[in-house]
Amino acid sequence: MPTPIHISRHLGIAGYRELEPEWRRLAGESATHFLHHPAWYGAKLLACEDDPESVIFLSFHYEGNLIAVVPLKQGFKTLMRFGLALNYSFWEIYYPNEMGLCDITLDNRFAGASLLIDALTGKLNCYRRWDLLEVPHLPQGSAFLALMARSRCFFTKPSHVSKYLAIEGDYDGFMARYPRKFHKNLRRKLNNLHGMGTVRFEYVTAREELERAFTNFLRVEDAGWKGRDGTSILRQPRVLDYYRRLMAGFDAKPGATGGSGEVVIHLLWLDGHCIGGQFALHLGTTLSLLKIGYDERYSAESPGFLLVDQLIREACERKGIERISFVTGTQWMDVWKPWEEPVFNAYHFNRTFKGLLLSLTMRLYERLKPYLPSRSQPES
Repeated sequence: MPTPIHISRHLGIAGYRELEPEWRRLAGESATHFLHHPAWYGAKLLACEDDPESVIFLSFHYEGNLIAVVPLKQGFKTLMRFGLALNYSFWEIYYPNEMGLCDITLDNRFAGASLLIDALTGKLNCYRRWDLLEVPHLPQGSAFLALMARSRCFFTKPSHVSKYLAIEGDYDGFMARYPRKFHKNLRRKLNNLHGMGTVRFEYVTAREELERAFTNFLRVEDAGWKGRDGTSILRQPRVLDYYRRLMAGFDAKPGATGGSGEVVIHLLWLDGHCIGGQFALHLGTTLSLLKIGYDERYSAESPGFLLVDQLIREACERKGIERISFVTGTQWMDVWKPWEEPVFNAYHFNRTFKGLLLSLTMRLYERLKPYLPSRSQPES
């Protein structure tokens, strides 16, 4: 008889703080993405969550070892399909929607992953009646997507794409994929800046330098349209708190490997004035760009374009980065001809009447959608 999986429930902020040290150790051993790190969830819970006590963290132990953490929040929705309204109760993976990606932390050495989905749904049935487990924005290859694929009550549909650059070889070898006109344009913009003054790039990871670098990044991100629209980090106190907590949570020590993670702030300077910056997380072999900003007075020289070019140089030279992820699928990075990773919305239907009805309705709608008038295709 297989050894049972033991599941514990951790509620709200107190529960997160109780679980966080053990979760951090698991991330240090198994995490391959910032989505697997407790700091990603703790920052949102502590800085931005209106109702922290509505969030639970389920920890899964096998033979005394933590093998998975699933953050969850329950809610109620109405699905409008075929002129009918269906009210239902759902559990949703709790995640910061800052980047539009979601996953769980799972020990990749655990061979009994097929047991986890049954253990999870069984545990949820002990709480409150529910019809649907909804997991939005799972990147291809995510831990939870692989887990849910083992369930018969599982359904996915495409959401969007996440774009990235696959870093191989040296800088010259990587850049050979771009045409001569691309290189000429890149040199022209950089030469224009050199004609204005002294140009310097700064790649900051040291803890004692990050606060200074973060302050400069905040100023340059606020200097353009984001500041005018009130959407820059500086103009949103809770978002500012969120990013400060991220910086505190991703605290890789010198020589750390695996999933400990580190914050990277990459700046472009002109005569001592910061004119562009990137805020990134480096975990495992992936460097993920979360935020960018630049001084619009230098828009003709494309500071963001030059920063990505320099970041590719850094990645090729440091040898520990195999992917630069743009995380989202927005179009500004298409000039780099990025690779694309599909992202899915995933659903697990409970064996309730409404759960079965949801399964039938959603599957049927996806089949019929190409033939339906656009006005009858509401968002779920």
